[in-house]
Amino acid sequence: MMLFEALKESLAQAQALDYLDFHPEGGERSVSLLGLKAEHIISHKKSLYQGIIPELESRLKSKCETVANFYKPEKQNDSQLLFAKATQLPALLENEKQTVLMQSLRTLESLIADHKLQSQVKHDRVTVEWLTAKCDAMCLKVRVLQNQMIKDTYTPEAVAALKRIKAYLKDAEEQSAAELHRLSQMLIAYESVGMGFDALVQQYAALMAEIDNKKWALSELRQTQDDDLGDLWNQR
Repeated sequence: MMLFEALKESLAQAQALDYLDFHPEGGERSVSLLGLKAEHIISHKKSLYQGIIPELESRLKSKCETVANFYKPEKQNDSQLLFAKATQLPALLENEKQTVLMQSLRTLESLIADHKLQSQVKHDRVTVEWLTAKCDAMCLKVRVLQNQMIKDTYTPEAVAALKRIKAYLKDAEEQSAAELHRLSQMLIAYESVGMGFDALVQQYAALMAEIDNKKWALSELRQTQDDDLGDLWNQR
Protein backbone atom coordinates (compact mmCIF):
# COMPACT_ATOMS: atom_id res chain seq x y z
CA MET A 1 0.00 0.00 0.00
CA MET A 2 2.91 2.33 0.72
CA LEU A 3 4.30 1.67 -2.78
CA PHE A 4 0.93 2.58 -4.30
CA GLU A 5 0.82 5.82 -2.34
CA ALA A 6 4.38 6.63 -3.41
CA LEU A 7 3.59 6.01 -7.08
CA LYS A 8 0.43 8.07 -6.77
CA GLU A 9 2.40 10.94 -5.24
CA SER A 10 5.03 10.68 -8.00
CA LEU A 11 2.31 10.91 -10.66
CA ALA A 12 0.80 13.94 -8.93
CA GLN A 13 4.21 15.65 -8.88
CA ALA A 14 4.69 14.97 -12.59
CA GLN A 15 1.31 16.55 -13.32
CA ALA A 16 2.17 19.53 -11.11
CA LEU A 17 5.31 20.18 -13.18
CA ASP A 18 3.13 20.67 -16.26
CA TYR A 19 1.20 23.48 -14.55
CA LEU A 20 4.12 25.39 -13.04
CA ASP A 21 4.96 27.22 -16.27
CA PHE A 22 1.34 28.14 -16.98
CA HIS A 23 0.91 31.92 -17.33
CA PRO A 24 -2.26 33.64 -18.52
CA GLU A 25 -2.06 36.41 -21.08
CA GLY A 26 -0.53 39.53 -19.59
CA GLY A 27 0.61 37.65 -16.47
CA GLU A 28 4.08 37.93 -14.96
CA ARG A 29 6.52 35.16 -15.86
CA SER A 30 8.17 35.35 -12.43
CA VAL A 31 4.99 34.27 -10.62
CA SER A 32 4.58 30.49 -10.28
CA LEU A 33 1.62 28.38 -9.28
CA LEU A 34 1.12 28.49 -5.49
CA GLY A 35 4.68 29.78 -5.16
CA LEU A 36 6.19 26.39 -6.08
CA LYS A 37 9.38 25.98 -8.06
CA ALA A 38 10.38 23.12 -10.31
CA GLU A 39 13.52 22.62 -8.19
CA HIS A 40 11.41 21.91 -5.11
CA ILE A 41 9.43 19.19 -6.87
CA ILE A 42 12.52 17.65 -8.51
CA SER A 43 14.41 17.50 -5.22
CA HIS A 44 11.43 15.88 -3.54
CA LYS A 45 11.12 13.43 -6.44
CA LYS A 46 14.73 12.25 -5.96
CA SER A 47 14.09 11.40 -2.33
CA LEU A 48 10.87 9.68 -3.36
CA TYR A 49 12.71 7.54 -5.92
CA GLN A 50 15.23 6.48 -3.26
CA GLY A 51 12.37 4.88 -1.35
CA ILE A 52 10.48 3.46 -4.38
CA ILE A 53 13.37 1.72 -6.19
CA PRO A 54 14.48 -0.52 -3.28
CA GLU A 55 10.85 -1.45 -2.66
CA LEU A 56 10.39 -2.41 -6.33
CA GLU A 57 13.61 -4.46 -6.30
CA SER A 58 12.50 -6.27 -3.17
CA ARG A 59 9.10 -7.08 -4.65
CA LEU A 60 10.58 -8.30 -7.94
CA LYS A 61 13.02 -10.53 -6.06
CA SER A 62 10.22 -11.95 -3.95
CA LYS A 63 8.17 -12.54 -7.09
CA CYS A 64 11.01 -14.45 -8.77
CA GLU A 65 11.53 -16.58 -5.68
CA THR A 66 7.83 -17.34 -5.55
CA VAL A 67 7.80 -18.40 -9.19
CA ALA A 68 10.86 -20.61 -8.67
CA ASN A 69 9.36 -22.26 -5.60
CA PHE A 70 6.09 -22.80 -7.47
CA TYR A 71 7.73 -24.97 -10.11
CA LYS A 72 9.99 -26.80 -7.60
CA PRO A 73 8.88 -26.19 -4.04
CA GLU A 74 11.39 -28.51 -2.24
CA LYS A 75 14.54 -26.87 -1.00
CA GLN A 76 17.66 -27.57 -3.04
CA ASN A 77 21.20 -27.32 -1.65
CA ASP A 78 23.06 -28.18 -4.85
CA SER A 79 24.39 -24.90 -6.27
CA GLN A 80 24.78 -26.40 -9.77
CA LEU A 81 21.16 -27.56 -9.73
CA LEU A 82 20.03 -24.15 -8.52
CA PHE A 83 22.04 -22.54 -11.31
CA ALA A 84 20.47 -24.88 -13.88
CA LYS A 85 17.01 -24.02 -12.59
CA ALA A 86 17.85 -20.34 -12.68
CA THR A 87 18.88 -20.66 -16.32
CA GLN A 88 15.57 -22.39 -17.13
CA LEU A 89 13.51 -19.78 -15.31
CA PRO A 90 13.47 -17.26 -18.22
CA ALA A 91 12.15 -19.96 -20.58
CA LEU A 92 9.45 -20.93 -18.09
CA LEU A 93 8.52 -17.31 -17.62
CA GLU A 94 8.41 -16.85 -21.40
CA ASN A 95 6.08 -19.85 -21.74
CA GLU A 96 3.87 -18.50 -18.99
CA LYS A 97 3.93 -15.13 -20.70
CA GLN A 98 2.84 -16.70 -23.99
CA THR A 99 0.06 -18.59 -22.22
CA VAL A 100 -1.18 -15.42 -20.55
CA LEU A 101 -0.97 -13.56 -23.86
CA MET A 102 -3.03 -16.24 -25.62
CA GLN A 103 -5.62 -16.14 -22.85
CA SER A 104 -5.68 -12.36 -23.10
CA LEU A 105 -6.05 -12.62 -26.88
CA ARG A 106 -9.00 -15.00 -26.56
CA THR A 107 -10.58 -12.72 -23.97
CA LEU A 108 -10.02 -9.74 -26.27
CA GLU A 109 -11.58 -11.60 -29.21
CA SER A 110 -14.59 -12.47 -27.05
CA LEU A 111 -14.94 -8.83 -25.97
CA ILE A 112 -14.65 -7.66 -29.58
CA ALA A 113 -17.30 -10.17 -30.67
CA ASP A 114 -19.62 -9.01 -27.87
CA HIS A 115 -18.99 -5.40 -28.84
CA LYS A 116 -19.77 -6.18 -32.48
CA LEU A 117 -22.98 -7.94 -31.48
CA GLN A 118 -24.00 -5.01 -29.29
CA SER A 119 -23.15 -2.61 -32.12
CA GLN A 120 -25.15 -4.74 -34.58
CA VAL A 121 -28.14 -4.80 -32.23
CA LYS A 122 -27.93 -1.03 -31.84
CA HIS A 123 -27.60 -0.61 -35.61
CA ASP A 124 -30.60 -2.89 -36.21
CA ARG A 125 -32.63 -0.97 -33.65
CA VAL A 126 -31.78 2.33 -35.33
CA THR A 127 -32.62 0.82 -38.74
CA VAL A 128 -35.99 -0.43 -37.49
CA GLU A 129 -36.79 2.97 -36.00
CA TRP A 130 -35.81 4.67 -39.28
CA LEU A 131 -37.95 2.28 -41.34
CA THR A 132 -40.88 2.76 -38.95
CA ALA A 133 -40.62 6.53 -39.25
CA LYS A 134 -40.38 6.24 -43.05
CA CYS A 135 -43.49 4.00 -43.17
CA ASP A 136 -45.40 6.46 -40.97
CA ALA A 137 -44.36 9.29 -43.29
CA MET A 138 -45.49 7.30 -46.34
CA CYS A 139 -48.86 6.56 -44.70
CA LEU A 140 -49.35 10.25 -43.97
CA LYS A 141 -48.38 11.12 -47.55
CA VAL A 142 -50.90 8.59 -48.92
CA ARG A 143 -53.59 10.02 -46.65
CA VAL A 144 -52.82 13.54 -47.87
CA LEU A 145 -53.03 12.36 -51.49
CA GLN A 146 -56.37 10.65 -50.79
CA ASN A 147 -57.78 13.82 -49.27
CA GLN A 148 -56.47 15.84 -52.21
CA MET A 149 -58.08 13.43 -54.71
CA ILE A 150 -61.39 13.60 -52.83
CA LYS A 151 -61.20 17.39 -52.79
CA ASP A 152 -60.44 17.53 -56.53
CA THR A 153 -63.16 15.00 -57.40
CA TYR A 154 -66.04 16.24 -55.26
CA THR A 155 -66.23 19.91 -56.17
CA PRO A 156 -69.19 22.00 -54.89
CA GLU A 157 -70.92 21.60 -58.28
CA ALA A 158 -70.37 17.83 -58.22
CA VAL A 159 -71.69 17.60 -54.66
CA ALA A 160 -74.83 19.55 -55.61
CA ALA A 161 -75.41 17.29 -58.64
CA LEU A 162 -74.90 14.18 -56.50
CA LYS A 163 -77.45 15.48 -54.01
CA ARG A 164 -79.99 15.96 -56.80
CA ILE A 165 -79.28 12.47 -58.13
CA LYS A 166 -79.66 11.10 -54.61
CA ALA A 167 -83.05 12.81 -54.19
CA TYR A 168 -84.23 11.51 -57.58
CA LEU A 169 -83.11 7.97 -56.80
CA LYS A 170 -84.74 8.12 -53.39
CA ASP A 171 -88.04 9.26 -54.95
CA ALA A 172 -87.81 6.53 -57.58
CA GLU A 173 -87.08 3.99 -54.87
CA GLU A 174 -90.15 5.09 -52.91
CA GLN A 175 -92.34 4.88 -56.02
CA SER A 176 -90.96 1.45 -56.86
CA ALA A 177 -91.60 0.32 -53.31
CA ALA A 178 -95.19 1.59 -53.47
CA GLU A 179 -95.77 -0.12 -56.84
CA LEU A 180 -94.25 -3.32 -55.50
CA HIS A 181 -96.55 -3.15 -52.49
CA ARG A 182 -99.61 -2.58 -54.71
CA LEU A 183 -98.70 -5.50 -56.97
CA SER A 184 -98.02 -7.68 -53.95
CA GLN A 185 -101.47 -6.87 -52.57
CA MET A 186 -103.06 -7.65 -55.93
CA LEU A 187 -101.14 -10.92 -56.10
CA ILE A 188 -102.30 -11.81 -52.61
CA ALA A 189 -105.91 -11.01 -53.56
CA TYR A 190 -105.58 -13.07 -56.73
CA GLU A 191 -104.17 -16.02 -54.81
CA SER A 192 -106.95 -15.76 -52.20
CA VAL A 193 -109.69 -16.14 -54.88
CA GLY A 194 -108.45 -19.56 -55.92
CA MET A 195 -108.62 -21.49 -59.20
CA GLY A 196 -112.12 -20.10 -60.13
CA PHE A 197 -110.70 -16.64 -60.71
CA ASP A 198 -109.61 -17.50 -64.25
CA ALA A 199 -113.18 -18.54 -65.17
CA LEU A 200 -114.55 -15.33 -63.68
CA VAL A 201 -112.05 -13.32 -65.69
CA GLN A 202 -113.03 -15.10 -68.90
CA GLN A 203 -116.76 -14.63 -68.12
CA TYR A 204 -116.16 -10.96 -67.37
CA ALA A 205 -114.28 -10.57 -70.64
CA ALA A 206 -117.14 -12.27 -72.54
CA LEU A 207 -119.76 -10.03 -70.89
CA MET A 208 -117.73 -6.94 -71.68
CA ALA A 209 -117.43 -8.07 -75.32
CA GLU A 210 -121.21 -8.69 -75.48
CA ILE A 211 -121.88 -5.30 -73.93
CA ASP A 212 -119.62 -3.70 -76.50
CA ASN A 213 -121.48 -5.51 -79.31
CA LYS A 214 -124.87 -4.40 -77.98
CA LYS A 215 -123.60 -0.83 -77.65
CA TRP A 216 -122.49 -0.97 -81.27
CA ALA A 217 -125.84 -2.42 -82.38
CA LEU A 218 -127.72 0.30 -80.46
CA SER A 219 -125.60 3.01 -81.99
CA GLU A 220 -126.26 1.59 -85.47
CA LEU A 221 -129.98 1.37 -84.74
CA ARG A 222 -130.05 4.96 -83.52
CA GLN A 223 -128.18 6.06 -86.60
CA THR A 224 -130.73 4.28 -88.82
CA GLN A 225 -133.65 5.82 -86.94
CA ASP A 226 -132.13 9.25 -87.23
CA ASP A 227 -131.71 8.79 -90.96
CA ASP A 228 -135.35 7.65 -91.38
CA LEU A 229 -136.64 10.60 -89.37
CA GLY A 230 -134.62 12.92 -91.49
CA ASP A 231 -136.06 11.54 -94.69
CA LEU A 232 -139.62 11.87 -93.35
CA TRP A 233 -138.98 15.45 -92.32
CA ASN A 234 -137.63 16.27 -95.76
CA GLN A 235 -140.70 14.76 -97.47
CA ARG A 236 -143.02 17.06 -95.53
